[in-house]
Amino acid sequence: LAPSQRKFLETIKRGTQWLALAPDNKDRDTDWLAIRLSLAKAYRMQADAAGTRQPPDVRTVRESLDAAMKQAKFVASESGELQETATELVTALGGMTAEEKDTTPQTFAEAQAAGKEALDAIDPANRTVQLARQKLAGEKDPQAKADLQAELQAAQDQWDALLTTAATHFQLALQLADRDTPQSDVNLVRYFLCYVYYLQQRLYESALVGDFVSQRYPQSAGAFQCAKISLACYLAIFVANEGQDRNFEVERLIAVVNHIADQWPGRDAEQSLSTLVPHLVNAGEIDHARQLTERISETAAERGNAELVTGQAYWGAAARAAQQIYEWQQQG
Repeated sequence: LAPSQRKFLETIKRGTQWLALAPDNKDRDTDWLAIRLSLAKAYRMQADAAGTRQPPDVRTVRESLDAAMKQAKFVASESGELQETATELVTALGGMTAEEKDTTPQTFAEAQAAGKEALDAIDPANRTVQLARQKLAGEKDPQAKADLQAELQAAQDQWDALLTTAATHFQLALQLADRDTPQSDVNLVRYFLCYVYYLQQRLYESALVGDFVSQRYPQSAGAFQCAKISLACYLAIFVANEGQDRNFEVERLIAVVNHIADQWPGRDAEQSLSTLVPHLVNAGEIDHARQLTERISETAAERGNAELVTGQAYWGAAARAAQQIYEWQQQG
C-alpha cells in the first residue's frame, strides 16, 4: 500500500469484499483489524488523489475521508498492537473530516474562524509528523520501514494541507475585510498569515507581511512576533545566499533588528541583536556587527559575547592588513 504505487483502488475493492465475508464473531481479531486499517489508509490515499485533480473531486474527497475515519475509529477502539497506529490516523484525519460547509466563507469573521481552525490543528499535525520520523529512524525491518515511510508521508501531507487551508482562509479574510472590520482583527489575521507563510517557507512573503504589521501597527497584537518572524526570514535568506551579493539581506536584517530594539527594548531585543552579530562578522560586515553590539546593554550577558566576537574580528582584520603591508614592503 505504498503511496508511490497508488494501488489504493485495488485495496479498497479487495478490503471491502473481505470485510463483507468476515464472521460476526471474528471481525475484531487482529487479522481483520489489519484489513480495516489498510482500508482506512487506502481511502485516505483516494481522498488525496481526488483532491489533486483539476478541478478537485470534492464529493469523492468527502466520501473517502468519511470511510477512512469510520474504519480507523473501529480499529482504534480495540486494544492491541494496531491501536496506536489507528489512533494516530484518527487524529490525522480529524482536521480533514471535520464537518465543513460546502460554501466558501462569505464574511471576514467566517474566513478568520476557518483559518484559525486550521491553524490550531497545525501543531498536533506536526507532532504526528515528528513521532512518525522518530519511529522510522529507529526501525530496522525493511517492510516496517516502508510502512512507516508511508505513514510519515501521509502525516506530512496532512500538515501541508492544513497550512494551505489556513493560508487560503486568512488571505480570503483580508480580501473580505471592509471599513467596518476592526483594525485589530485585521492585523491579527495578518500576524497569523505571517506565521503560516513562515512555516511554509514562503520567506519573502512572510517577511513582507511581518514588516508591514510591525512597522505600521507596532502597538497591535502580534506586532512584536511579526518583527521576530520577519527577522528570522531575512536571516534564513541571508544564510541560504552565502557566496552571493547579500547587500539587500544585510540592510533588511539591520533595519528590522534596530526596529525591534527601538520599539521593544529589553531581553528579547538584546538576544536578537546578539544573534546577528556572528552572522554579520562571518560575512565581513564587522562595522555593522560592532554597531549592533553597542546597542546591547552593558549589563547583559549577550554584550560580552558580542564584544568578544567583534573584537576577534577586528584583531583578525588588523593582522591580515599588517601581513599585507609586510608583503608589500618585501616586494618593494
